[in-house]
Amino acid sequence: IVLTISTVIPSLRPPPCPKNSTTCIPANGTQLGILDLALYLTALGTGGLKSSVSGFGSDQFAEGDNNERAMMTAFFNWFYFIVSIGSLLAVTVLVYIEDNLGRQWGYGICACAIMVFLGVFLLGTKRYRFKKLAG
Repeated sequence: IVLTISTVIPSLRPPPCPKNSTTCIPANGTQLGILDLALYLTALGTGGLKSSVSGFGSDQFAEGDNNERAMMTAFFNWFYFIVSIGSLLAVTVLVYIEDNLGRQWGYGICACAIMVFLGVFLLGTKRYRFKKLAG
């Protein structure tokens, strides 16, 4: 969200480079600070999510039940398929949108998708299985 905001608000990004010039106006300290904050928050969020999503997904299935074991296999097949589709869309569709409409549209689409799917995730909270920590 911070990255999206930094592309939408003109004072948080350097001005566009002149068309017939080889030099651009560099970003100031505030602009670089906002960019750094956005990138660090993205890395922190991604690290927290990617390290726990597989474990959380496998916790939703009973290990001793053969039917649920088969469902777990199907879950991980679909999970990695969807991750791959998302990666493909990120390097094709979003790049096209950013090149033709602007970075704010690409980042805005990502921010909206995160909000929508966070809502979908939270709607299922009552149905999730929570295993007690052991060890």
